[in-house]
Amino acid sequence: MHKKLSLFIGISCLLLVIGFSSMGWGAKAVPPVMYQFLSKLVSISPYMYNEDQFNADKNDKLIAKNLLELKKLSQDLKHHERLMTPGYEITANYFINNINEVYDAFSSKKKHYAFRLFRSTLHACSNCHTQESSTSSMSWNFSDFSLPKDDFDRANFYYTVRGYDQAWELFSGVVSSYGKKQKNDSQLNDSLGRLLIIALRVQRNPAKFREFLQKLPNRDLMPVYFQNQIQLWISELTNVEKENGYQYLSKKPSEFDQYIDDLYRAVYPFPKQGRSPKVVMEYASGLMFEFINNRPQDKTQAMLFWLGVSNLSLDKFESSLMGEKFLQHCIEDYSPTLISHKCYHALEDQWVIGFSGSSGIHLPIDLEKKLKSYRKKLNIDQPWLN
Repeated sequence: MHKKLSLFIGISCLLLVIGFSSMGWGAKAVPPVMYQFLSKLVSISPYMYNEDQFNADKNDKLIAKNLLELKKLSQDLKHHERLMTPGYEITANYFINNINEVYDAFSSKKKHYAFRLFRSTLHACSNCHTQESSTSSMSWNFSDFSLPKDDFDRANFYYTVRGYDQAWELFSGVVSSYGKKQKNDSQLNDSLGRLLIIALRVQRNPAKFREFLQKLPNRDLMPVYFQNQIQLWISELTNVEKENGYQYLSKKPSEFDQYIDDLYRAVYPFPKQGRSPKVVMEYASGLMFEFINNRPQDKTQAMLFWLGVSNLSLDKFESSLMGEKFLQHCIEDYSPTLISHKCYHALEDQWVIGFSGSSGIHLPIDLEKKLKSYRKKLNIDQPWLN
């Protein structure tokens, strides 16, 4: 197995170059560290999706070794120009901080926490990868290696490493089998969300996902919530198909901002009847990521605001920290404006509500100090403090 893995690692670099080039990354210089990351993920993959194996004492040395190497590799992310654009920098920093914490937690025998955080951290890879549109998927074969046996876990693995064709097939299988082979609501929800992202951000093909949803034979077997959500998404995907947003990627920043503002007006802060915030935000945030990563000099404060509120709205856990970072940059990187105030209030709501309970508001000291400095900069009162 080790010889086979070593052979794979050597070949995988060439395959990755071919794979990334076919997806439009060739001209954008894929950081070499990405090839090393993949080899480590393959090495540790048998333990990523099996908590019993992750916690087993007999595997401690191997897992600790791979986590340490991932931690060291993550430091190299800071030195690649491709990952220093406004979108990638925030997600890369999130990954670096988390992988350090995973290693520290595992070394301290907090294995359950390390396992859960590691699984979550891998989705930061996806948050970076889905900032790029592409029309093709990686083509190498992982069949000889210890990938997860569960279809949903295997789909997440392919999703993490940009194997979007394989991920699509597996996620769509999870959705189509609901009520027949399984009734896992969490997997159904996540699979639908991943398929939406692949269709809107990566493949730019909303019709593909709309048609998939319309043809689902098992919609009646799903809880009413999912039935209603799917119907709403079908309607919104039809709207998105009529949009010409991709042409705005080459427009002036002011024209792009106006287009994005018009999109959000229908769904934020309160969606109009029959509109889907999730579909609109996935579509719009994909456009914004592509704009700020390819034209970082044209980034605007409004883009940071919309990326902040979108990430907070789309995912209350995985993306919320990145949403907070966008809002902080919106406040810190610009002289006070009306948009600065909007960013502040969105960030304040996120933190104050998140640390409130029946006994009152209990903000951590560091967050309280940060809000205080923002209020001073923007000349804002503190109405929630007794």
